[in-house]
Amino acid sequence: MYVSAAYHGRGIGRLLLGRIANEMRELGYVSLFAGIALPNEASVRLHEGSGFIPAGVFRTAGYKLGAWHDVGWWSLALTTPPPGDPDEPREWAPAERWS
Repeated sequence: MYVSAAYHGRGIGRLLLGRIANEMRELGYVSLFAGIALPNEASVRLHEGSGFIPAGVFRTAGYKLGAWHDVGWWSLALTTPPPGDPDEPREWAPAERWS
């Protein structure tokens, strides 16, 4: 998810993450994962402020803007505890849900 720099600091990223999390929960998903090219303190703050917790780092795993970067992974539990015998999640159709 990218938000144009012109719109940073307006709460748009937090609103988008919240909406995505709610929709995934409604569809039956139990976890969300985010990969962030590091360093990116703003994205880390956004995700951790939205309830994501650090899950690990892949070293020198992403090439972006002419340089290699570590890629950090964060996770968000959508159901606690996770169901013992979950149903298959339904497919996400954003064009239908967000139009």
